[in-house]
Amino acid sequence: MKNLIRNLAFCALVAGTFTACHKGEYEDPSTTPVTVNGVVYTSLNKLVVRSNTAATFTLGTETKTGTEATFETNLATGTVNVAATGKRAVALNFDFNGGSYLEKSVTLVTEGTPVPAATAEAAGAADVENGDTNAAENDGVTASFNVGGNTNTGTTGDYSVTVFAPTDVDQDADDLSNGTAIEEPVLSLDCQPDGAQFASPITVKVNIPGSSELNVGCFDEDGVEAASAQAGNQLSVTLNHFSIWDVILKATCLSVTTEKKEIKVEGDASKGSLTYEFDYGFETEDASNVLINKYLTKLFGVTKKAVEKNITFTAVEGGTASLTVSQEVTTYTFKSSDKTFKAVVYGKVTEGNLSVEAPAAVVPTIRTHSGGSSAL
Repeated sequence: MKNLIRNLAFCALVAGTFTACHKGEYEDPSTTPVTVNGVVYTSLNKLVVRSNTAATFTLGTETKTGTEATFETNLATGTVNVAATGKRAVALNFDFNGGSYLEKSVTLVTEGTPVPAATAEAAGAADVENGDTNAAENDGVTASFNVGGNTNTGTTGDYSVTVFAPTDVDQDADDLSNGTAIEEPVLSLDCQPDGAQFASPITVKVNIPGSSELNVGCFDEDGVEAASAQAGNQLSVTLNHFSIWDVILKATCLSVTTEKKEIKVEGDASKGSLTYEFDYGFETEDASNVLINKYLTKLFGVTKKAVEKNITFTAVEGGTASLTVSQEVTTYTFKSSDKTFKAVVYGKVTEGNLSVEAPAAVVPTIRTHSGGSSAL
């Protein structure tokens, strides 16, 4: 796995053209110099991190709390640590890729409830399962395994399984083209104790809503695929050791098509500003499918959002301002097993010329007459 971070936010604004793309770049430099540790910057990179629950966000020596944290930093790359009581901590890598604005989000999940080793290993022992709270945090995904009566020949310790969403991305969406096969890790299974090995292989059962129509597999951290079988929405994986295993959605990009969408806006020129709205991110008709939604999020970053852009100009009393904006909209078509699904991605935005029309001059009507009266 290449473990390249990709996320989607705003992108570069240059000479009337900017892009809402896959790399999370946004260029809107400040004119006020900022000094950080004795170094003067004309602008700082802005990183916005959101969590599904109240958490502590730490970047270097700076710590913030809440469900959203904004960091202004001179770093181009780095790591934000996100933690909450009773949740699995996340180290979230970021890379501005030359831009200055980046949005990222994390889902913190509850660690699986440990089962004492003696209880789990006893003959006839019950399954070790991830908890209801963890399942709710993972859109209904559950996992379980049974080690009863099976000798552990590796690392010892209590048993648990935690389902979580991996934060690293392996595929650069910019490289997608017709016929590209792409496998994305959409879920991860942390099977503990790490390093445990058994006299007989262990079967981990993962129940994933909507997975029956998709081609899924399971890989270890070295990219080696484990033997697995699908029956309905359940994936049964045969493991020879415990560690973190990634559930992978296997799909092929069938086609990539791009068209231009026009946005027209008019306003009162006396206000000296004009505001228009455009979209960024992606949308899909299969958003309710857990694996498809996670798969597309890994590729394209965030689901569709509306963004407002404000343009200022010299006010003209009684005038009218108008602007035409074009945006590239790209449709990606994928196929996994017998299921075809699409992602519509909102990309580069180009502003046309701003037109400001002043009101027509009022020309007085001059009437003439002849005769003895001076009245008009």
